[in-house]
Amino acid sequence: MKLLFLTAALFFSVTLFAAAPKKLALTGEAVPVALVTAELSRDGKFELLERAEVDRILRERKLAGEGLAGLFPHTDLFAMVGGSGVVVFNAKNGYRLADRLFHTEAEPAEKAEFAVAEIRRAAEKAAISHPVSLSTVAVRDVGVPRRFKDGIETSVAAVERLLLDDPRFQLLERGRLGLVNGEREFSGKEFVLTPSACLLTFEFEPGSTGREVNVKVLIHDLSRREIGRVSVPDAFREPEKSAAEIARRIRSAVSEQKEGSRL
Repeated sequence: MKLLFLTAALFFSVTLFAAAPKKLALTGEAVPVALVTAELSRDGKFELLERAEVDRILRERKLAGEGLAGLFPHTDLFAMVGGSGVVVFNAKNGYRLADRLFHTEAEPAEKAEFAVAEIRRAAEKAAISHPVSLSTVAVRDVGVPRRFKDGIETSVAAVERLLLDDPRFQLLERGRLGLVNGEREFSGKEFVLTPSACLLTFEFEPGSTGREVNVKVLIHDLSRREIGRVSVPDAFREPEKSAAEIARRIRSAVSEQKEGSRL
């Protein structure tokens, strides 16, 4: 009887914990944000910070300089719904959970619907007990001609967005990596690069004719042991196709490494 009571108590405790609403800080373009706020307020799964409070914090401390965990220490998720897309972070550790672009001619209502779906997806991803942690630690330009340089960051961003489509993957922001490496902590509380994390180094270099750009991605574990590499020639000729191929091969290499580590 005592065992039955303890089991029941544990079940209800887990149920209540799982049902606890996620605290969400939301900012961005006024009309879509208002529509997203209205939709998620009816959800019951989210507790939204007051918009005035979010704006005040952003004005006072400036997002780029303070870091997400420092800005919203009592929040679970932070979402930015901008003119081009929606990005959702885990506000407790700074990992990017979702990053998707809107269709170029999307109306505010369509943007809001899209953003709501991404925020819900991010909340589910944040609840995964053993996610795959990734971080882009370096982006190297090895003599790429000037006319191609703008494509470097665009290419990396496209690959990162595609990686985040996988429900297992979370990305530590490049802007936060210096803090983690230098202080071995995040917000003075925890070291968020778990032992199973994978580090990505992108290298861009001109091809043999000078009219193409080749991309190489080196994949390391935290001990700097190489666990895979991806090479795609002439990556800027068909950038979307190249980004998809790079992301696919990164996922494959990381998955193989994770499966091998379990054996």
